Amino acid sequence: MLQEAADEGFEWAAVRLGWMFEYGHHVAKDADKAIHYYRIASTADEPDTFYRMGGLLQTMEKKADAADAFEKGAMRGHIGCMYWFGWGLFENADCDADRRKGRELIQNAAARGHVWAKHRLISIEWRETSSPFRKMRLAAEIAICAALAFKAAFRDPYPAELH
Repeated sequence: MLQEAADEGFEWAAVRLGWMFEYGHHVAKDADKAIHYYRIASTADEPDTFYRMGGLLQTMEKKADAADAFEKGAMRGHIGCMYWFGWGLFENADCDADRRKGRELIQNAAARGHVWAKHRLISIEWRETSSPFRKMRLAAEIAICAALAFKAAFRDPYPAELH
């Protein structure tokens, strides 16, 4: 029934089928079918669908497609997509404008509570500073991020601020 509903364009069914194929839940694990159903679900502009699709495409080594999915999710306000798209821009930037845009996306995700984005900003600052005193302060901030991540994962094993 889910497959029939998804094939008729019902996004709610397509996202569930995508998840089932991604993880092999009651079906044979099939990344290509998962992507097919996530693409159907993405027509509803559900930001989490872009995140799921981007993550799967990234594991399939389809970096450009993953970046496109993360960008679409980021434009719709998904903090995980903001982080991953921003990080990709920052690390693979061909110009300063892309690095700035990537850093802004990471900062936006961090400001909205994304723990890995906060950690990434600290790591970037660590690389850019030579002051041992600043590095000690940054080490303390990394410890705080780790504690927040543990607390968030304990509260909810799949919290948005960790993905």
